[in-house]
Amino acid sequence: MVADDPSSVLPEEFKSLQAYVAAWALPSMQARHQRRLSSTPEERETFYRAVAPAFDAIMKHLNTVAMESLAGPDATLMQLALSFTEIALSQEIFDPRLHAAHTEAVRRVSILRTADDI
Repeated sequence: MVADDPSSVLPEEFKSLQAYVAAWALPSMQARHQRRLSSTPEERETFYRAVAPAFDAIMKHLNTVAMESLAGPDATLMQLALSFTEIALSQEIFDPRLHAAHTEAVRRVSILRTADDI
């Protein structure tokens, strides 16, 4: 869940990532998957380069929060982190041409179940 107060969308120490919240802090695995598939290579690269240096600090912060009480700015940060992990392979390993082929193949497949409860 994204916090209602825009000034508290992310925990204070991660305010530099605020510009990525609307596009990448998405509430479901399916929404994150669709965002990755519909984004341009430049959008993924920009997001990846912005979050990568902060990722260890993000994980350290999230490890201090009990999953059952994850809400507000911490929940938004988790959503941002999940999007980051979902595009990391496309940035670190896959050739951009392979990502394009994957995107086309996925358009032909319907995801019937998701793991949005985690």
